Amino acid sequence: MRVNKTDQLRVRLTKQEREALENIIIERGQNETISDIIREALAWMIHPETSKVPCYLSTAMHKRVMEMSRDLNRDKDHVVEDCVQGVLDLLDRPDRKPLVVMELHLRREYDSNKERLRGKAPAKGKAS
Repeated sequence: MRVNKTDQLRVRLTKQEREALENIIIERGQNETISDIIREALAWMIHPETSKVPCYLSTAMHKRVMEMSRDLNRDKDHVVEDCVQGVLDLLDRPDRKPLVVMELHLRREYDSNKERLRGKAPAKGKAS
């Protein structure tokens, strides 16, 4: 991905600042870079009124969330909240399937049936 130079930011860090940022990365235990930490800090400074807390996912989990987001036609943050709520629901009622799981099953079944019906329909302009 090519980024315009006017949208790039270069920052000089002291050795202590770099070490402090690296310690934050280690403490968080996620696959992050110093740039990720700086972007998060800037977002919090620019939008202090926001009630959202950033959620960092591994690349594989992010891909799965994006797939579910597409399937459910929802924002990825909403999908993550639904998944967490599903886990909490399981803790409260282990005998019931979480709502987000039921919704995904229904959506995928609906889309599968829709695709199957499209495949069976005769092509336009051809005699059957």
